[in-house]
Amino acid sequence: MTAISHKWLRQVLTDRGVKAPSDAACAAFVKSLDPAGQEQTRAFLNAVMKGVESTEGMTDFLASINAAHREAAPVATEPLAVRALPLPSRNSRPVQPATPVKRKAVPAADSAERAALRDQGMHIYAGKAAMKIELDVLRAAEGDPSRLTVQIELAPAVAPRSFDWEQKIPFQFTRRELPLLGAMLMGYAGGSLVLTNHGPDHDKRLELHQQGNVLYVKLRQGTRTLAMPVEAADLFGWVAITITALKNHHQALDSGALFEILKRTGAMHAAASPPKP
Repeated sequence: MTAISHKWLRQVLTDRGVKAPSDAACAAFVKSLDPAGQEQTRAFLNAVMKGVESTEGMTDFLASINAAHREAAPVATEPLAVRALPLPSRNSRPVQPATPVKRKAVPAADSAERAALRDQGMHIYAGKAAMKIELDVLRAAEGDPSRLTVQIELAPAVAPRSFDWEQKIPFQFTRRELPLLGAMLMGYAGGSLVLTNHGPDHDKRLELHQQGNVLYVKLRQGTRTLAMPVEAADLFGWVAITITALKNHHQALDSGALFEILKRTGAMHAAASPPKP
């Protein structure tokens, strides 16, 4: 079995949305592994690629990388930078901190928050695809509070009970779409919900259709389409995750008021939807 590459390790973490340690830290960690550690690390990274790692496992893994880097880094013998700084005089004015650079809108939570949210997620498996449903954080402008939303990922089946998560299609619900999702999952929005123009190329399209005793999910990106049914037992968890996100947006509302608003939202959506041919 070939040794683990620190570049591959870092890429796996980055693809999962984790703020990976530096290249030097990953290299120090890989260098510190014995054969058993290599095998354990490979197994954990395979779980990360499939999206089934636990928050505790990810936290411990990142801590191990940082610990290996600290052990490998040279220790300074004296604080030269501190000694070189002149002592302030009694009458000197305090130096004003530099004005922070304003940046474009960025995710409102760091990777540790996202890892904690993913631990509350769930997987649903079907014959041709699998879906992961999890809480995520909406992008927010600087100074705005963090708000939760729901993200789903569909992956194609490559064999019975085996799915290729590297070929997954992710879809995150916007702030405006989240109430429509809640209304649809609660059965208030009619038979279908269609959401389009997602992704950097605006080529993602999500369709939810109530078909008898299942909710049929169809997600398309460009020419690729993944689809699967969601049964009643699995729908419960999806609803719970969605309501958690909605209550994060409107914390002053109790559950009764939230459901009444979802009913009204769903009724308006159903009235605006074209009738089936």
